[in-house]
Amino acid sequence: MKNIALLASDMKDILNPSIYFVLDLIEEMYKNDIKVTVFAKSFPPNFPSNIVRKKINVSNNNLSLKAAAKRIAKELTTVELIVALDFPMNILASMVKNKIIEYRGSDYPIRTVWYVFSFHFDVYKKKRNFILNDILVKLDMEHTPNIDFIKTSSKKIEENIRYIHKDIKNIETIYPSYRKTKIVGDDSKKHGYNYFLLFAKNDFDRALKCIIAFSIFIKNSKDVKYRLKIIGYNNSIKQQIDILKIHEHIDLVSDGSYADNDVFIKDAYSVIIHDTNQDFNSIIFSAWYFKSMLIIDKNSTVSELATNRENALVVDTDNPLALSNIFSIATLDEDLYQSIIDNAYEYISSKFASTEYKNELIKNLLDIK
Repeated sequence: MKNIALLASDMKDILNPSIYFVLDLIEEMYKNDIKVTVFAKSFPPNFPSNIVRKKINVSNNNLSLKAAAKRIAKELTTVELIVALDFPMNILASMVKNKIIEYRGSDYPIRTVWYVFSFHFDVYKKKRNFILNDILVKLDMEHTPNIDFIKTSSKKIEENIRYIHKDIKNIETIYPSYRKTKIVGDDSKKHGYNYFLLFAKNDFDRALKCIIAFSIFIKNSKDVKYRLKIIGYNNSIKQQIDILKIHEHIDLVSDGSYADNDVFIKDAYSVIIHDTNQDFNSIIFSAWYFKSMLIIDKNSTVSELATNRENALVVDTDNPLALSNIFSIATLDEDLYQSIIDNAYEYISSKFASTEYKNELIKNLLDIK
């Protein structure tokens, strides 16, 4: 049996795409007789009981990370692979690796992987006179080269890491798998689903332009049966709706759980991915799986996975006129709509949601030399 340790800052936020992905991957590892021990600050109540969990409380400073590394290294008596899930867990993984080699000798076969869903550019952008950031920058520059392999979930992240760490060679983008979600009810997509879905929270400014585009669309449309459902909102969005006078076509919904969001995605006519701030947005997988047409910003990270008019409609959501035209295309061209959602469903099913793809990811992690 292979033994893997996974280091995460916190496993509690199930909305985090990296955690959702890792739980999926761990499930496949368990089926393949691979033992996984997860170290994190906290765990959700529904965390799988078959996974060994260890609580760690790490502060973002050298002493705390070193103390945690010493404790973890002593507990991992037969570990072969350490996977760091986020920042600064890459630093901790490097420290644990060094400690294990110190305890067991330089020939001990320990390897480290950093799977990066979100790059920590903010640590480098903040003022250098803030001592905490100086420490983290120093530790990151020191320990990232000690990671045996870096896996990223997007080319954007890979480019950022290559920019910061000029000599990094052992890095590649491997897109995550998708964990199929069973939603109670009829799984077939009905044309009666009549709302566009917008997750606004992570990029409110761009969301405002999407609302303007929707306003143009319904004012120019002969058929105004379509609505805009906005998940996560602020006062600026409310004010925009007031100015445009489109209350009757808008539904405002507070942030919910991952399962709640999947229900909204499943019942949507179309899902808009406008956010260019996130390094990876897992909504794309759910939308494809539930056969909701995707409208994706051309500058969004997930546009790497999309082909315009084949499995999504790709547009500059910063341009309300262009986006309003896409709304019209999505609602008027039924053949194109059906073709896109069928192609997307086939793509997600045969690739990212398949057991074969998940096993490829696991093999890719385990076969590091």
